[in-house]
Amino acid sequence: MMNHDLLAQKIAREVDELFGKFIQEEINPQVLERDEKGICLSAEILDRACKLGMTSYPIPRELGGGGASLLEWGLMLERVGYLCQDLSFPFVISLRGSVMKMIYKTGRQDLIDRYLKPMIAGDRVPAFAYTDGADPFSFKTVAKDTDGGYLLTGKKLFTTGGANANTLMTYARYQKNGFDDLKVLLVDRNWPGVEVIPLPMAGWRAAGISTIHFHDVYVPEEAVMVATDGLSHVQEFLNARRAILVSPVLGRMQAILEDCTRYLGGSIRYNRPLTVMQGVQAEIGRMYKLVETSRAIVYRALENQSIERDDPLWDPITSLAKSYTTDSAIQLVLTAQRVLGGAGQLRTNHYERYLRDFCGLIPGGGAQGTLDVDLGVAVISRYEA
Repeated sequence: MMNHDLLAQKIAREVDELFGKFIQEEINPQVLERDEKGICLSAEILDRACKLGMTSYPIPRELGGGGASLLEWGLMLERVGYLCQDLSFPFVISLRGSVMKMIYKTGRQDLIDRYLKPMIAGDRVPAFAYTDGADPFSFKTVAKDTDGGYLLTGKKLFTTGGANANTLMTYARYQKNGFDDLKVLLVDRNWPGVEVIPLPMAGWRAAGISTIHFHDVYVPEEAVMVATDGLSHVQEFLNARRAILVSPVLGRMQAILEDCTRYLGGSIRYNRPLTVMQGVQAEIGRMYKLVETSRAIVYRALENQSIERDDPLWDPITSLAKSYTTDSAIQLVLTAQRVLGGAGQLRTNHYERYLRDFCGLIPGGGAQGTLDVDLGVAVISRYEA
C-alpha cells in the first residue's frame, strides 16, 4: 500500500501554491452572504477555477488536464475542502470533473472534440442531470424518435451546478418495439425547450442546484453519449462519485477539529483552559476518531479505484466511504456545537451552515438508507449459507 500521508502532504503543498490565494481571496470572503441570500457561485469564479486547472485535474495531460489518479484527485479535493469555507465550491468543480471523465471514457473522438476539449478550456460547462423522482424504468423523462434524433420531454429535479451549466449529461427512458432502456444525452442549455429553475435549498446554497425542464427538446443523434444501457452508465458514474463526493468533506472535518480545539484551548474556566478537562478531551478524541476513520475508508476506496481493484458498477468500500463519512461529518459538527456552547451557534463560526451542508449529503450519491440496504444485501449474499 502506498504512503498516503506523504502523497497527501505533497498534493497539499501543490494545492496551497496553485489555488490557495484564489480560495482565500475570491471564495471565502463572500461565503456568508452567498448562503444568506441563496446566491450560487458566480460563473466568473467557476471559470477562474477552470482556467487554474481545478475542474480538469483528473483528465489526462495530453488533453490539457492534470493527469491525476482518482486518489490524487481525492487528495486535491480534500485540501481544497480544508482551505475553502464554502463546500459548494469543491462540490461543483468535482462534479464537473466527474462528467468530463465519463466523456473521456467513451473513447469517442467526436465527443472529446465537441464537448470535452471545450470543457477543459472553460467554453463548455457540464452538469449531471439525473434525478427524476422515480426508478430508472419509471422515468417520466423520455426520449422519442424523430427525424435525425429524438424529442426529449420531462424534468430533472435536482441538478447540481445547473444554474450556470450549459451542457447537461442527462438520462432519458427510451421505449421501442417492447424494448425499454435508458439513453444518455448531452443537451445544450440554449436549445429550444430547455428551462432551468433554481431551487431554494437548505444546504449547498451556493451550488446552483436547479430543476431542469425539457419541453419537447430536439436532440440530434450526434448528441447521444450512450445509446443503450444507460443504467450501467449511471451506476458507474455514481459509484466513482461516492468517494470523490466526500473527499472535500474530509478537509472541512479536519478544519473544524482544528478550529474547535484552538478555541477550547483559549477558553478559560476556573483559571484553566477547557482543554485540560477530561470531558472536553474525550469529546475532542471522539471528533478525531470520526475524522481519521473517515479518512482511512475514503483513502482505501480511492486507492482501490485508482488501481481498478473495485467493482466499477457498485463497490461496497466506495459506498461505505460515502455513507460513513456523511454520518461522521454530521456527528462531528453536533459534537463541536455541544462542546463549544454559544460559540457553536455563531453564524461567523459557520457550524450551523456546515451542518446543513453535511445533511445535504444524505440523499446525494446514493441515499444513506439505500446504501445501508445495499451493503446489507452484499454481506448477506457473501455469508448466508
